[in-house]
Amino acid sequence: FRPMEMPHILLRLLPVLLWAVLGINGHQGPGPQFHAGLVHVTLYYETFCPDCQNYITTILQEANERIRTIMNVTLIPYGNARTDMAGRITCQHGAKECTANVWANCAIHQYPSYDDHFKFVLCMEQAQDQMLQYTQKCATAAGMEYKLLAKCANGPEGHRLAVNAGKRTKQHRYVPWVLINGKHNPKAEESLARVVCAEYTGKKPAGCHKVVAEPATVRRPSHCNNTDA
Repeated sequence: FRPMEMPHILLRLLPVLLWAVLGINGHQGPGPQFHAGLVHVTLYYETFCPDCQNYITTILQEANERIRTIMNVTLIPYGNARTDMAGRITCQHGAKECTANVWANCAIHQYPSYDDHFKFVLCMEQAQDQMLQYTQKCATAAGMEYKLLAKCANGPEGHRLAVNAGKRTKQHRYVPWVLINGKHNPKAEESLARVVCAEYTGKKPAGCHKVVAEPATVRRPSHCNNTDA
């Protein structure tokens, strides 16, 4: 090319370069793609609430299996507990629930990746009221170091984490209480996958297409009420 032609050639190539770098035409071929923001899901729960156990082992687990790639999930194990001025915690379902809440908080703290700590939480909730007998089994199944987890759960760090979970638990009327992108969404307590798929603005994964194709099931979720709400 003659030197004077170069600016004109670059001008003609500019849209192509922008297309390649930014993907502004929505092309879904090979190479890096633009990913829309994940849907943020926050769950307030308490370990011994039967309704929380059911939600985690069915509705949340179903969403994990189908649409995990478009969710950012935060679990806060505290629920309807109360912390007094001296830092003592009282739980809705008694001292065992307080202990189980501590174990869950320690797992979340020591293994901050949701994909890691959810394995432990799921295993514990599947054991229902017997979960405290399964701490070691669930830790092993989740690939966690049991001794470190137990040290946290049985020491001051576990209590500190539980108190902090209480501070992070905002006003709510019952548990399980689900926030979608920071706002309470009762429909997500009935069908989390359907709500997340509706909220997600990027290219829908295959799991969303399956959810949409299925008839909407009418679930009447029960709750553990917050008596102070």
